[in-house]
Amino acid sequence: MAAEQTITELDAGTLAQLDQQRAWVAERAETEAGIAGTGADAAIRLQQVDAVLAAGVEASATWELQALGVVLGDALAERLGVEWVVVEDEYGRDPALLAGPGPVLVFPQTMISKRVERGESVRAIELFLTVCRGVAEHV
Repeated sequence: MAAEQTITELDAGTLAQLDQQRAWVAERAETEAGIAGTGADAAIRLQQVDAVLAAGVEASATWELQALGVVLGDALAERLGVEWVVVEDEYGRDPALLAGPGPVLVFPQTMISKRVERGESVRAIELFLTVCRGVAEHV
């Protein structure tokens, strides 16, 4: 049986955390690759994620990897026209993107960290396109 989920708007604490993670990615991308652009468009966000990954992030650096996931999520939100929400269930409370009726929930914050922790190579644009196709199939 699926866990019951409660979906709510972002609260101030979650929003502040996401903003801290966005700022970390923007700063690191500018430092490592000269890619500036806090609040930039989806293409720049994906370049930032790839630049930070290329510069190296330890598999044990969960917060930093999840920060990259937040920026990936921002690119997805822009492209798909969806909003960040908070999803709470018996396993915890996490930010997610809410798409369409049903609802379709996407959890980009952990998409990169889970893959890097498994030793997989991650390219932001490939992950972005895969998620976009998957959402389109379910909405």
